[in-house]
Amino acid sequence: MARSKLALAGVLVCATATAHASLIDRGSGLIYDDDLGITWMADASLSVTNTFGAAGTINPSGTMSWLTSQDWIGAMNAQTYLGFSNWRLPDTLYPDPACSGGHNCSGSEMGHLFYSELGGVAGHDIADVHNSNYMLFKNIQPNQYWSRTTFTQNPLTPDDNAWVFYFQGGVQQTIAVENFDAVWAVRDGDVVSSAIPEPATLALLGLGLAGIATSCRRKQ
Repeated sequence: MARSKLALAGVLVCATATAHASLIDRGSGLIYDDDLGITWMADASLSVTNTFGAAGTINPSGTMSWLTSQDWIGAMNAQTYLGFSNWRLPDTLYPDPACSGGHNCSGSEMGHLFYSELGGVAGHDIADVHNSNYMLFKNIQPNQYWSRTTFTQNPLTPDDNAWVFYFQGGVQQTIAVENFDAVWAVRDGDVVSSAIPEPATLALLGLGLAGIATSCRRKQ
């Protein structure tokens, strides 16, 4: 019974340590958001240094049209970048219960990152107002970032716009797909097989805690 209690205590300690974590540095330039269950590239301007041979024009700043952004993501997946082939652009929730567009749209993945994870404030550049999570990332541009979620501005030309998020001021809006904007890759899921320890791991943890407790009693 004592061993079971110690094992349970160890599990509770681990759970407490991670319960309030929302952004976790997994190494290799990957940041896991355990609120949404998605993994971000730490480099918010990967397209500046790696075009993956995508078709279409990519500016030196890494900005591109929405259609080119789809080619860029496709080329990234074709190369199984960092061992994964399910990279994509962020999703935008529409309608977003937090807003109708503009500021404070925290329902989208980029809005959640800006407001909930990085401590961004509406109307302020994320580079100027942020919390310590900001240091997990690099090269966040003061530009609009493409979402993969399209928006039909004119029924005669469906998907003529797409959602973007502006990290300079926390604005979410739609813009013509011909516009040139930044891209930030994300993927569903964690980069580890499971965040929950296997039963064998829990058993070893319990034995280890029991051993520590026994050693402590012997020293008393």
